[in-house]
Amino acid sequence: MAAQATSAEIRARVNHPIIDSDGHTFEIEGAFLDALRELGGASLVEDFGRALRGSFLDPGWAALTSGERRRRCFTRPTWRAIPTRNARDFATALMPHLLYDRLDEMGLDVSVVYPTFGLILTEIEVGEVRRGACRALNRMRAEMFREFSDRLIPVATIPMHTPDEALDELRYSTRELGYRAAMMASFVRRPIAAALEKSPEVGQYAYWMDSFGIDSEYDYDPVWATCTELGISPTSIRAATDGAHVNRSPTTHSIISAISRRAPRRSAGRS
Repeated sequence: MAAQATSAEIRARVNHPIIDSDGHTFEIEGAFLDALRELGGASLVEDFGRALRGSFLDPGWAALTSGERRRRCFTRPTWRAIPTRNARDFATALMPHLLYDRLDEMGLDVSVVYPTFGLILTEIEVGEVRRGACRALNRMRAEMFREFSDRLIPVATIPMHTPDEALDELRYSTRELGYRAAMMASFVRRPIAAALEKSPEVGQYAYWMDSFGIDSEYDYDPVWATCTELGISPTSIRAATDGAHVNRSPTTHSIISAISRRAPRRSAGRS
């Protein structure tokens, strides 16, 4: 049996650039908290911790019993991206310098690199904490990737609860930090007014998904126009639906993973 070609060998046979349009890094929590503290002091770090508690973003899932997770429909947080048999590969996801050094080995000319924490930060309900966390992440990643910008293109995290906050972070991240790409929140969970009026305590669990188009709470046309003005293509990532009604599994991070585990396995060579 012929040896399988490496990514670098395949790249050598191609006569055009290879661009990874959906690269990812995994941020180090301590470094992010330092960036958050530098931006807003210890109070912002404390507010950030409080903002995560009591929501599907709450990291306390591990402390609950399986029965309590099911009773609360407490979504399991992500874990699949962290374990690896190869420590060097995990380090590559953490360190832009190592990722840059390995691009040729991967057969890549350029990688557009999305954040991981950014998928969580745009979902924070408390406005000041959400905006501060997104800005701290953007500042941290801009610094981390600055010397590698010829082949690594980091993506800014843009909150979208209101057009004003989106415009503010879009302009800051491009004009002040030099970003050339942006990841917008995929949607905003808006409270259902009638449910809150009937029961503020229970109504907090009732929401609708505002995807910034028809029937949106706000007019987002200025955001799209500013993207054109700044030369930024707005993008979003499906992973932000984790914890929504379509994905509230207390035992697996992804409904897709749960389905694939239950699907019958077929023998190799059979259709």
